[in-house]
Parts: sequence; structure tokens; C-alpha cells
Amino acid sequence: MGCGASKQETAPLPPVPTPVSVPPPRAAPAPPPPAPVVAPPAPAPAPPPPEPELPSVPEKKEAKPKPAAVVAVVAAPVKAAEPIAPKGLRHHVVIFEVAGGSDKGPDGFRKDTLPIVDSLRVRGWNAEVIFYTHEKKAAIYKHVVETADCYVHRIAPGNLKNEEPYFEMLRDLVKKGVVALSHPDAMMKYCAPDALTKLKGTKYGLDDTHAYSTIQEFNECFPKTLANGDRALKCGESSWHVQCLTPCKNACVPFEATVKCTEAKNGRAEERSLSNFMTMCEKFFDGKTMMLDRRFCPRVVEGEVRVLLINKTPVSVVHKKPAGADAHSHTHHTHTHYDPPWKWDDLVQPFLRELPQLNERMGDFPNMPLIWTADFVLGEKCPTSGGDTYHLCEIDCACVGFASQLELSEVLADEIIAMTVEHKCLKKKAVILEVAGGTDKGPDGFR
Repeated sequence: MGCGASKQETAPLPPVPTPVSVPPPRAAPAPPPPAPVVAPPAPAPAPPPPEPELPSVPEKKEAKPKPAAVVAVVAAPVKAAEPIAPKGLRHHVVIFEVAGGSDKGPDGFRKDTLPIVDSLRVRGWNAEVIFYTHEKKAAIYKHVVETADCYVHRIAPGNLKNEEPYFEMLRDLVKKGVVALSHPDAMMKYCAPDALTKLKGTKYGLDDTHAYSTIQEFNECFPKTLANGDRALKCGESSWHVQCLTPCKNACVPFEATVKCTEAKNGRAEERSLSNFMTMCEKFFDGKTMMLDRRFCPRVVEGEVRVLLINKTPVSVVHKKPAGADAHSHTHHTHTHYDPPWKWDDLVQPFLRELPQLNERMGDFPNMPLIWTADFVLGEKCPTSGGDTYHLCEIDCACVGFASQLELSEVLADEIIAMTVEHKCLKKKAVILEVAGGTDKGPDGFR
């Protein structure tokens, strides 16, 4: 829907003959339908003008006729008090991918990319898929600045070996007014290994959660946290359930104590000395990754609950149940059950109320990630109600796919448009400070 349009604003224009097309300012044998762009703010024409001047329509390559309702709405003038981008909305979305990778289909695209393109075009917005390369970075940047309202990030982790030049380009695009879906800094903050440590004191965080960036921090702190009970360690794709088998009443488990380490990925368990286990962990501290240390939740054997969200809207809940009773966190789940969000209201609704605080802890970004997941494990039963409690164990917004639920492209397209329009049409307010009294004031009390 056109930004800032209202009945009062469109009143000065003469009525449109039909909802299908907008008449051109002068007669023409066969005028093509105008491209769907929002007109720049314009002063109200003197009523009634002999030949009403309609907003100029720039030429656009391969423009296709759009639904009549969209054309009729976006052609309305925009209220000057609610400015948009200098050139108005272009109704153009750029979707970034890279060539190659296991996430691609036979046509070379991600399986969920073209459904987004189609859903946007049905709504009167053009969508362009650009395969990013470092070599073409400057040309891509220039093209996006000149043509796009927003970009949508759809590059899976690992498909681009060095992401920093790409992220630098995305930041520069944001500075030029291109709406970020999602912002690279938001993706890095939400997906960081230490993200869960920022949720201490919240409904879904565990207060005894720690993140170690050096082996020295790990050696100093882990024996102390292990003294409080079983721990869940995670570093990259590796994770363990660690139990101390040697009775310990001290505030720190001795290095010679025996621990049982169960690898979450395959359920393989072995007993080692704590010193031996920590020496084995040294290889994971490469200066790029962090090790997450948090309390082990015994009910993880009942599976993890994944909430899939598009911006602030939950769209599905996936209950990933492990196949065996010995499964631990982050195992390969063979039994998966999909539910609509309302079936998990005891989890979803309280979590939605926590989103503002979650975003504030992550960095207080203008938008939540466009499409992201929040994984939970079941906590202790509530002592009063007997209901379930949940602990957030992972957030992913790097490039969440939905190939098994392609109908979500419709919801995603609506959210892309809504987030872009909202960002472009934010009201700009000015505050004028005065003080009461003084000879410079008029009868109304103001200067």
C-alpha cells in the first residue's frame, strides 16, 4: 500500500475513471500502464485543473502490469509531512545469493528464493536475485543504491569464505538508505556464541551461562562451574554433556577428578580425567570461536522446540524429538513434528512479550531479523502450576531456510514490504525548546 496516502490527501486529485488504470495527462493511442512507483510529495493542484498533472513515471526495464488495486493506491500523492526516501519507493527488492553450495537446487538458486520473488511480484514489487562476488562488489553496490529499496540476505554460512567484505558492503548500503533485511551486525550479534550470556536475568536465560574466548578463561572457570553440577559445553558444531564422577564438596573440581564426557552428536561417552578433557578442548580455541558453558538440562532427552519467526511473527513450531533415550543436546533428531504456533501458546506468547528485551540485549537494532529461529529445551516443571518451563539454547538468523514450507513465502513477502515501507516512511519530528515567560513571548505564551 502506498506510504502516507489517506482519503484527505487524495481529495484534491480528480477521480480516477476506473480502478484498473490511471489516465495519462494527455491522450495517447495506446498508453502502457504506469510502473508501480510511489509518487514524490507534490503540492495540491488548484481545483479543478483543466489537465491534471500526474506523477512522472520513470522508464523501467521489463516492467510488467501490476494488479489494479496496487496501481490505484500507489499513484496517490504522499503527504508532505511524512517524507519518504528522496526518490520515493522504487518497489524493488534485491535478494543476495552466491553461486554454488549444497543449499542450491538444479536451477542454481536456493529452493526458497524464487517463491519469494514470485510472491513479491504478485504484490506489485519487483525482485532481483544478485549472485554476489568480491570481484563485482563495487558494481553491485552502485546498482543496488541506484535501484533498490531494500536487500534480503540469503547467503548461507560457509558459502562465502570471507564474509567481511560482503558485510562491509551491506553496512555501506544501509548508510545510503537501503533497508537491511537483515543487518549484518544484527546477524552477528544474534548468532554469536556468547549471545545467551546476555540473557542472564531474563525469563529464558540461565544465570550460570558463560562464554570462553581463550583456553586460559576455560581452565580457570570451568572447574568451578562443574562443581555446581552437570554442564553442557558447545563450541562450533561440537558439544558435550560433562558429568563429574568423583565426589566433590569443594567450590572447584580438582584436575585429577574423573569426568564422563558424552558427545552430543553421536552419543559416544568416555571417562577421562578433567585435566585430560580440558587439554583435548585446547584445539577448539583458535581465536575465532568461543566455547559456551551452561547448566545441563536433563529434559533435553525429550527434544528441542524450535520456533520459526518472520520478524516478530511466529509462523511455525518444530518439536525435534531424539530417537533414543540416550540422546543429548544438539543430536541428530529423527522424529520431527510440526505444529502451528497456537498449539504452543504457553511458550510462544510469553516469548513474544520478551522480544523487545531480547533485541535490546542483543544490541537494540531497528528491526528484528527478517527470518530466524529460537531453539528451546524443556526446563524444570513449574512448582505451582505443574506446567513446562523453557530455556533458550540457540538463536539462528544467518540464513534460515524454509524449503519444506514454501507457502511461507507469502508471509515473508508481506513482511518485506511492511518493514521496508515502515522504515522509509518513519515520521521525522523536531523538538523546539523554549522557556516560559520573557518579553519575547506573544499573548499565546510562545515566541
